[in-house]
Amino acid sequence: MKTLISTITTLGIVVLLLTQCNKADFFYDLYFYTNMDSADVTLSIYLDDEFDGEIPYLSTDPTCDNDTLKQQSLLLTVQSGKYDVVAKDAQGNIKASGEIKVGANGYKYESQIGKIEATTMTVGNDHCMVIGLNY
Repeated sequence: MKTLISTITTLGIVVLLLTQCNKADFFYDLYFYTNMDSADVTLSIYLDDEFDGEIPYLSTDPTCDNDTLKQQSLLLTVQSGKYDVVAKDAQGNIKASGEIKVGANGYKYESQIGKIEATTMTVGNDHCMVIGLNY
C-alpha cells in the first residue's frame, strides 16, 4: 500500500513539473528587407501596429546563412507567436501586409497586400527567418 501511494505521489509530481514547462521561452530572429529599388519610397515596418524601424533596400536577397547580407537587414527578435506585419510608405499608405507565425512547429507567413517572401533556418537553438517585403 505504501508503494502504491509513493508511486502515485511520484507520478503526480512528474506530471506537475511537466505541465510547468513553458515553450514561449524561444526567441526568433526576423530579418526584414525589400528589393524594391525606389529612391523616393522608404518603407517602415509595423508589427502588431507598433513601429519597429525602416526596411533597408538590398539588391541581393539575403539568406539566413549569409551573415554579411543578413546584417544589413532590419533585425527584430520576437518570441513565438502570431504577428500582423504592415509595411507603410512615408505618407502612411500600406504597401505590404500579412501575418507571420513563429513557434516550435516552424514558421508560417501569408500576404494580404503586396508580397511577403521568406526563407528560414533553424540550427540548434538559433531560429532565423529572412523576410522580403515588396509591392
